[in-house]
Amino acid sequence: MDETMAATPKAVKIAMDNASARLAKERNLADLPNIPLALSNLTLADVKKAVEQTHLGLSKLPQFRPATEDDLTSLPAGYMALSKNATPGGPLPDENWHYLEVAGNIDNPSNNPRRKGAVIRLTQVSNPGISWTGAKFDDGSTTTAKFTWARDFNSLNKPTPEDVGLAATKKAINDTQTGLAVQGVMWISTADDLSNLPAGAHRFARNNTGVTVLPSDGYFFLEVLAKRDTANGSCILATSDTRDVWIGFRYTVPDEANFTWIQLNQTVENLGLTEAVKRALNAVQKNGDEMTGNLYLKNDGRVNFCIMNEDGTPRMWLFKDKGGDGIHINNGNDGGGDYVFHKDGSFYAPLAVRAGGSKKLAVRSDNNSELSAHFNLWGAANRPTVIELDDDQGWHLYSQRNPDGSILFTVNGDIMANRKLNVGDATFSSDGNINGSVWGGWLNDWLNNNLSRKNTASLETNGWFKDASTGLIIQWGITGGNLNKAVVNLPIPFPNAGLWSLGWVAGTLDMGNDDWSNSASLLNNSQLTVTTDHWWSTAWIAIGK
Repeated sequence: MDETMAATPKAVKIAMDNASARLAKERNLADLPNIPLALSNLTLADVKKAVEQTHLGLSKLPQFRPATEDDLTSLPAGYMALSKNATPGGPLPDENWHYLEVAGNIDNPSNNPRRKGAVIRLTQVSNPGISWTGAKFDDGSTTTAKFTWARDFNSLNKPTPEDVGLAATKKAINDTQTGLAVQGVMWISTADDLSNLPAGAHRFARNNTGVTVLPSDGYFFLEVLAKRDTANGSCILATSDTRDVWIGFRYTVPDEANFTWIQLNQTVENLGLTEAVKRALNAVQKNGDEMTGNLYLKNDGRVNFCIMNEDGTPRMWLFKDKGGDGIHINNGNDGGGDYVFHKDGSFYAPLAVRAGGSKKLAVRSDNNSELSAHFNLWGAANRPTVIELDDDQGWHLYSQRNPDGSILFTVNGDIMANRKLNVGDATFSSDGNINGSVWGGWLNDWLNNNLSRKNTASLETNGWFKDASTGLIIQWGITGGNLNKAVVNLPIPFPNAGLWSLGWVAGTLDMGNDDWSNSASLLNNSQLTVTTDHWWSTAWIAIGK
């Protein structure tokens, strides 16, 4: 149509005819005169067929009751229905209603009527946790192939032991009561009750009233150790509530009417091992242990207790011989001799006994004395405490506490002091002198002053004599003659005073010479004056103190 025809009647008619031939959009293709032809022209015929055959999009699925395997393999891929066997034992795996969906079909390019196969999924309507997957493949070589159904497991449908091939395991666990937190009492009436228990069974059991199948009264923990391959034979370990342990045998059923029980803790006694077991239970372990009882080493011969070094050499020996002198202890390979705790109550050390810390007091023997010696502490009524030193020939000394509390020290021999000996405030000096308050000092001074003073003198021509007891001093001398007076020095001065002096001719006078005058007079305590006549010497004497 061009612009010249736009408003002509003919143009209007053509437009109206065209409009009449068009589809109304508000009809949504419902005004198609030939829908199948339209679908065919649109190449949607197969889609429509597939939707109709598979029930896709239906709000309510139709029921499908298959009777044969072919009913299932003939279903198109994607087919959905509410399905149940037409009769019990049909091709579906159980007799419940399922939602059925064909997951796929086997291809058949050769159009072989015997080539059949499909994969189908089922979901149980009443329990959506139960679902199945079925598969069948028949390549046409057989007519006996059937669907194989596998049950799907999920959180709503957990497999049972039977489902996963553990039925026997489950039965064994149930039969043996393995893993139970609490076991009920199994009341035993016959020996067969025990024989019928499986291997590994654990039971908490007790005899029925009047029954003696188990070895004693009370409750038992039972464990079936093993089952015989035939004759229902069993070996059972039974532990009683009194802690007795038994093992029971019944080898052949019914030939052996009852179990034979052996009490294991009595078996130790029967074997004579009770004492050994007791000792083992209370044995001291070689790698270290703690004892609360006695340890006995029983033997008439010498039995040693030894501490050893890692290399096996002895570090210490301890022993006591039967009938010996006492307990011996020594330092092993380090030497030093035996220390002996004598059975007479004494103690012997090879060299010395020391006491103290950093400064020690020792009682020692160099082992080179001809005699043995000992200190002894003893006492009596009149001598309460005596500390005495003795040797094999007798006592040396003792210190004694008297009944009044005073102390007496006595020596059976001489006392030697290299310097002095003190007795209270008195002193005995090494030169023999004694100093004490009774003498007012040293004894020799007292003697000199009070008893036998020593006289002294100088026995020369001009000499002197001193009387120690009186202090009187006599002096004498000769002075040569001259015509004058002479001053003479006395041999020693008088300490206190001169008493008198006398002078005379020092020789024998001839007849007629007696008129000669010779004299002497004290000048002072240390000098005198002498006169002479005719050149004769003058002899003089002076007395003083």
